[in-house]
Amino acid sequence: MHILGVLDLLEKLETKISELYEWFSRTYAHDAGATSLFYRISIDEIAHANLVRYEKKLAVQNSKIFSEIHLDVVEISATLENVISVLSGTPPSLEQAVKISLDIENSAAEAHYLNAIAKATPEISRLLKNLGGFDSRHIEVFSEFAESRGYPFVPKSHPPQDREVAASGSDIKTDEPRIPIPPEVLERIWYFHDSLKSKDFYKLLGIMTFTSNDQIKKAFRSLAREFHPDSFINAGEDIQQKLNTIMAHVTHAYNTLMDPVDRRHYDMTLKRSRK
Repeated sequence: MHILGVLDLLEKLETKISELYEWFSRTYAHDAGATSLFYRISIDEIAHANLVRYEKKLAVQNSKIFSEIHLDVVEISATLENVISVLSGTPPSLEQAVKISLDIENSAAEAHYLNAIAKATPEISRLLKNLGGFDSRHIEVFSEFAESRGYPFVPKSHPPQDREVAASGSDIKTDEPRIPIPPEVLERIWYFHDSLKSKDFYKLLGIMTFTSNDQIKKAFRSLAREFHPDSFINAGEDIQQKLNTIMAHVTHAYNTLMDPVDRRHYDMTLKRSRK
């Protein structure tokens, strides 16, 4: 199978996982800790899907360095089918949702994919190593949440294949050239970062003062897709700092406007400042 076929499949997987976590965040809206956890990780998964799309662009633009790969995609497909099945069923209990999430993050399917492509196309092994690292971070977060709630199941350890990927990634020389970010994207990051202090929360999210919570959430997700640091793992330290600053401001604006009491206080403060 050509690498583009595998990347297409993984993009679908990451996108569906994001949809699943967003659904969980809505389902457990009565539990502030749970809804925050699932929504935050759903945004991460969006960034990971964007990363896969970026790799697809590299494969199209540099077809000569990307080859056919011998990979059994049954496990990847099975994980995708499992996610779709959960999405189409009745909402599980919170405990079940956390276990489902851990099982997904621990899936060997993605580890097999990473290892196979890292060997087939070493030019993007740095990206793949980071993608595997993001999954490890999610496992830690879900495990900590499960422990804090006293759930009886014991989270699985990360599969051996991931360690193989990490090992292959650790052999990459640190002086390898970075894959350049398009100039128009860099310009957008710089512009948005430099305009942070001049914008109120509504202008920051690109919404009106009467916007509903659903529209606020859509605006936040759109900005997270564009500026999440995980989508720019090859960026230099300066750009990473700017992206982290942007997401900190955007997240603060989102949290404030989504809370009825905080939003009312903010609106009063904003109104007084305009007099």
